[in-house]
Amino acid sequence: ALNWDGKTRLRSFDLSRRDLSNVNLSALRFFRNRADLRNANLQAVVMHRANLYQADLRNANLQGADLSLANLRGADLQGTDLRNADLRGADLRNANLNGADLDGAHLSVANLNGADLGGAHLSGSDLAVARLVRTKLNRTKLDRANLCGAEMQGTNLYDADLRGAELRNANLRRANLREANLQGADLQGADLQGAN
Repeated sequence: ALNWDGKTRLRSFDLSRRDLSNVNLSALRFFRNRADLRNANLQAVVMHRANLYQADLRNANLQGADLSLANLRGADLQGTDLRNADLRGADLRNANLNGADLDGAHLSVANLNGADLGGAHLSGSDLAVARLVRTKLNRTKLDRANLCGAEMQGTNLYDADLRGAELRNANLRRANLREANLQGADLQGADLQGAN
């Protein structure tokens, strides 16, 4: 089995359309050019602490992958399958996750500030204490998601599905909640000052 030792540094690497399922790529680093992982099969891959800054992961299969503490800042994850992926503590600032499938994903303590998750699926996902400041969550499926203690100031939740979501103690100041479905959502202790 392929196993990166954490010291490997890749300046330019094209893994698009490759099957790397169940491979350990922990602490993988890409430098200078952004990694091309479009349409790659990375199911159940281990990329704990990997540096995937601005990587192109469009339409990749990362179902069940371990991306905990990974640097995915500015990465393009449009249409990516991240169901049940471990993204705890990951840096996803300004990442594009438009239309991505994150159902059941673990995103607690992740930083998603400024990310675009418009139209993404996050049903049953764990986003407890995640940072979602000025994040685009319009038309996103967040039903049954755990957003307890999440920082969501200025977040766009227009037409989002939040049915049965846990939003206890979430900071929703100045959030756009127009047309959002909050049926059965738990908003106990949530800060809704200036939200509309």
